[in-house]
Amino acid sequence: MPRQRDPSQAALVDMLMREAPVGLALFGPDLRFRWVNAALARVSGRPEADHVGKLPADLWPEDVASRAEVALRKVLGDGTPITEPGYPPAGAGTAADASWFPLHDAAGARAGVGLVLLDGAGRAGEEEIRRSEERYRSLVQGGAQVV
Repeated sequence: MPRQRDPSQAALVDMLMREAPVGLALFGPDLRFRWVNAALARVSGRPEADHVGKLPADLWPEDVASRAEVALRKVLGDGTPITEPGYPPAGAGTAADASWFPLHDAAGARAGVGLVLLDGAGRAGEEEIRRSEERYRSLVQGGAQVV
C-alpha cells in the first residue's frame, strides 16, 4: 500500500518540479505533453500551458521532434530509459541531453514517459548525470502518485 503524503509534501514536490533549473516534462501514452515546467517551456519559447495536449512535432523542429517520438515509443514499448544528446537548446543556446524514462501508475502499469532535459554546457560526468536523472525520476514518480 502506498504511503499517504500530506498536502504540504505534495505542495513542496510541485514547487520543486515547477522551479527546477532543468527541463522536466510528462508525456502520456499518446505521446502528447501532459505537463512541463518553466525551464522546458523556455526551450520552445511558449508558455507552459501551450504544451499540454500537443505532440513534440507541434513545438520542436522536425528532426528533433521525430527523434523525441522514437524515444517516447521505445520507452513506452519496452520500458528502457534512454539518454541522448542534441535536443533543442536549453538556456544560452547550447544543446541539451534528454533523459527519457517510463512512469508507472500506482498498480505498476506503464502510464507515460518522463523527460529530464539537461543543459549540455559544461557536461558533468556520466555518473553525475545518471544520479541526477534518478533523483528527478523519483520526484516525478512521487508527484504522479500524489496526483
